[in-house]
Amino acid sequence: MEQHQWKTTEKQYVKRRLDEGATYQDIAIELGFGRDQVHGLAKRSGFTDPRRRGAWRRRDWSELDQAVQDCIEVQCMSIRQVVSHLQRQGISTSYSSILKRVKQMPAPVQFQARVNAARRQASNAYRMRLRIKRAA
Repeated sequence: MEQHQWKTTEKQYVKRRLDEGATYQDIAIELGFGRDQVHGLAKRSGFTDPRRRGAWRRRDWSELDQAVQDCIEVQCMSIRQVVSHLQRQGISTSYSSILKRVKQMPAPVQFQARVNAARRQASNAYRMRLRIKRAA
């Protein structure tokens, strides 16, 4: 695939939109390019902002790992519940990033997370059966 030669006006537009807080995907759609092309331009040109770093570069994982482990072991939460709990506290995270971190934790924590998820699923199924009975 041939590499696109970026025009000065396109570079300025990308920089301006990044400064406004637009995502790479938004800019790519506006310009008719791929997200990776816009990201590559921003990276090569030095337009990237350290605040835009991905979750895998978090500096507070040690604190988050402890919070996740407490949620799983003490509060008996599933991973989905942990993510919701953290988001309610204003901590931006995703299911996949927490799942990856749990997979790196000790085996007893992983086991407890699976048990918690199974209990949550069984509880939801029980409530659904009660609703169906009441409706009948």
